[in-house]
Amino acid sequence: MRILFIGIQPSAPLKSVLLTSPYQVEFQTKISKSARIHPELIVFAGSNKTSLVQIEKLRKQHPLAWIAVVVSSRQLHDEAFYEVLLRLDTKDAVWLEETWELLFWPSLQQVGRTRSEQHELKALRSETKSLRGHVDALTSKSARLIERFEKNLDLALNVQRALLPQRHPEIPGVQILTKYLPSSGLGGDYYDIFEFGDKRRFGFLLA
Repeated sequence: MRILFIGIQPSAPLKSVLLTSPYQVEFQTKISKSARIHPELIVFAGSNKTSLVQIEKLRKQHPLAWIAVVVSSRQLHDEAFYEVLLRLDTKDAVWLEETWELLFWPSLQQVGRTRSEQHELKALRSETKSLRGHVDALTSKSARLIERFEKNLDLALNVQRALLPQRHPEIPGVQILTKYLPSSGLGGDYYDIFEFGDKRRFGFLLA
């Protein structure tokens, strides 16, 4: 976890724990572009209205960081300050100066869970994008196979129609009508009506 304190110093016990922990910690007196770390948690002292407006700049520098603004009870009684604070959408939390250290560790855990969820969401989005690519590829391949199948089906239909008798022999006193309807456009059934060589006998074939 990378933590950046701006304009605020934790108490000696908390600072001691942080500096001996595996966390990367940096302290700044004001917002600076030259941060050594890319923080995941920023603790920012909102000392006045001007400093609150600077949080917009802070958010642009660190769009994924969780930002907690520390203010005093006295500042909350300042109507103009309170109004600016309420309108500030780029903050994630507001802590009171008198009690913020009590909220620090639970909030740190919350930030850790949020970061974990963000990584999982990113992985899911990547997986979804990959699956969509596979689905698109399968859809395209299926379309080509269907097109090829339809072409083959048309060819088979033409071959089958060519095999069926194109005309019937003329049999005195007999009228022949035929109708061929395969169940799926193509069938294995076959028929023929033919005349024997003596011109007196006729055959009917159903297969």
